[in-house]
Amino acid sequence: MNVSVTTLQPSQGLGSRCNGRRYTPFQPLRPHLTMQEIKIRLHPADLERLNTEAVAAGTTRTQLIRDRALSLPTVAGLNPVAYHQLVADAAAFMRGDLSRHHVESLVAFVISKLHETARNSS
Repeated sequence: MNVSVTTLQPSQGLGSRCNGRRYTPFQPLRPHLTMQEIKIRLHPADLERLNTEAVAAGTTRTQLIRDRALSLPTVAGLNPVAYHQLVADAAAFMRGDLSRHHVESLVAFVISKLHETARNSS
């Protein structure tokens, strides 16, 4: 029985090699073991769509699902941060003629209508 043991020397320090891979003290040896696993059920058509989108994006299906689950929601191309910046810009443009509440209501209405129109036309 052949057993191969790799011993790291103290002089190797940062960026040492173990089994041909380069590791730093801050990088876990197996990062996938630190993640929690969840399971989802998908219809075959949905699974095929995810496979196709992952291949088109040049990533794995797992990474595609992870990215989508952790990304900020968007409406009409705006995430919450961009939406609030748009409201602040519109309020500044109005120079106090309308309250921020009224400006935000108007901005939300316009964005919703634009999004609805774009969705219905495609």
